[in-house]
Amino acid sequence: PWRIGFIGRLHPITGVDLLIDALKKLPSGTYLGKIAGVGKADYEVQLKARAQGHPIEFVGWIGPENFYPQIDLLVIPSVYNEPQGLVLLEAARMGIPVIYSNRGGLAVMGSEFPEFITFAPAMPETLTDVLRAVLAAPPKDAVASFLLPARFTAEAFVESYQQLYERLGARTIAG
Repeated sequence: PWRIGFIGRLHPITGVDLLIDALKKLPSGTYLGKIAGVGKADYEVQLKARAQGHPIEFVGWIGPENFYPQIDLLVIPSVYNEPQGLVLLEAARMGIPVIYSNRGGLAVMGSEFPEFITFAPAMPETLTDVLRAVLAAPPKDAVASFLLPARFTAEAFVESYQQLYERLGARTIAG
């Protein structure tokens, strides 16, 4: 079975409930859901009740370096316009294929990876359809990591922050 994962805050805006509902519609024996993260206790209870009776494991808080080796596919089902989906880049660096929401910064980042697949959280059935398609035709070769576009490298992030600090510092001095 495919090990399909989610990592992040357990909160309604992250769409983890969409993922659980989509997993429940997949054929028995084809997947194992792994959900990493924590949230408000009452919401976690709701999610666990929603997943009950299905092969979906809640692993709590776990570092990305320990979580990604446990999964074959990452789903980022955000229902809000996430400004920056760094979890997508983490997965890419680890060679984990991604299904991602077409919202906000995720849509922009995800479009840089032709191997990754998008879905529309406003139409939850599209996530189920994408998961079924991936299970029916899994990638043939494992990937050590996906090539990060130059603008998403650590060096590019550091340089953009340095430029921002320099601009802000110049304003303070001039002001």
